[in-house]
Amino acid sequence: GKALAWEGQYQGDLVDGIRHGKGHCRYPNSDSYVGDFKTGMREGQGVLLQHNGVRYEGDWFRSLRHGLGKERWPNGDVYEGEYQQDRFHGKGALKSRGGGYRGNF
Repeated sequence: GKALAWEGQYQGDLVDGIRHGKGHCRYPNSDSYVGDFKTGMREGQGVLLQHNGVRYEGDWFRSLRHGLGKERWPNGDVYEGEYQQDRFHGKGALKSRGGGYRGNF
C-alpha cells in the first residue's frame, strides 16, 4: 500500500494503517529509507541514504541506529561496528584518509 503516515511518502506494508513490515520512505528533507518497519518506526534491518550523502546500513530500533551497522560519508570515511541509540557504542572500526581506529567506542 501507499500512505502518508507520519512524515514522508511511504510505499510498503501497512497494518491497521501503520507502517509495519517492508517498505520505502522518502522524507521531506530528501532522506530515503528502505527496510523494515515496526509499528510505524524503522526497526529491524534497513538502509538510510541521507540528503548529505551519508549512507547507513544495518540494525534499527525505534527509528534509531542500534545494533550492528556500517556508515559511509561522502569523503570516504567509514565506520563499521556497534551502535547504541544512534551513536557509535561498543566495538567498531573507523577508517579515514588520515588513518583509523579499531576498538571500543
